[in-house]
Amino acid sequence: MAGARGIDIAVLSMDTAVSSHYGDLTENAVSWKCLAQLYERGMVVAATIVVNCGAPSETFSAARHVPPPDDLSPMMRRPRPFRSFARLFELDGLRPTE
Repeated sequence: MAGARGIDIAVLSMDTAVSSHYGDLTENAVSWKCLAQLYERGMVVAATIVVNCGAPSETFSAARHVPPPDDLSPMMRRPRPFRSFARLFELDGLRPTE
């Protein structure tokens, strides 16, 4: 819809889980100063701040539910599923370290 009106939209993700440098939103950080400049220029129209609202993304990956290949050595370990859509917080039978 925005494109039909000649408006370009970009999503800026500043996520500490992805990058501690680019996701650094402390007051003196370069990334925070750049974001503040965008606000001052009127280039940011919406912002959402999410803090600790979900499970770490690597623990909720569909890849964890794919069966291992037949030729995988028994010595090679693969990450087991931690959660599913039916059990969002944890699956039964996990070890304490999981």
